[in-house]
Amino acid sequence: IWMVSKVFKTVSPDVDIRWFFIVTQYFGNCFLGSAFFAFAYRYATGRLPRKGILITTNLISLFFFLSMATNPWHMLFYTYYDFYRDSFGPIFYFNQAYTYLLMLLGIGLCARQFFHDYRQKKIQAVMISVAVAIPLVINIFYITKLFKRLFDITPLFDITPIACNLSLALFAIAIFRYQFFDVAPIARRKVFNEIPEGIVLFDQKQRIT
Repeated sequence: IWMVSKVFKTVSPDVDIRWFFIVTQYFGNCFLGSAFFAFAYRYATGRLPRKGILITTNLISLFFFLSMATNPWHMLFYTYYDFYRDSFGPIFYFNQAYTYLLMLLGIGLCARQFFHDYRQKKIQAVMISVAVAIPLVINIFYITKLFKRLFDITPLFDITPIACNLSLALFAIAIFRYQFFDVAPIARRKVFNEIPEGIVLFDQKQRIT
């Protein structure tokens, strides 16, 4: 939702259509943190967060989205906006801080379980970790204007979606080149449980799998 809306926003012919796709863009953006936190909690613990936590995190995300959608009435999410440029307001920064808090909590939950599950696959684990970090770092650089301060570069638009595509490429390499995901791990575990004898399996490079 975020990336597709950003594409349509970039090619919009007038300010009203552009604003519509900015709103749909933030529908994806504002709920990203709460959705990722729920995913990470489920991945790390095998169950969803308590109902109260789910409701609270999503209600806060909904507040930020509605604040963004109604910005023309209060100008607190964008303090200025026209077809060519904009400037962020205080609610935008609160939204970003809240999203990054949930993202970091989620990454912490995932990392703990991730390195436990894949401690024998260090290359893949490092590649996935870098893939997760790239869009976060790029987005922080964009919203804090570090590109200008450190490199004297001012991006014409948010390049976070481009960074997301780079992340997807790293995911693909880890999965297909380095066999990050085993084939039918659940079926294999079931077979092992049904066989009383000890078994050792090797891959084509004679490594114990």
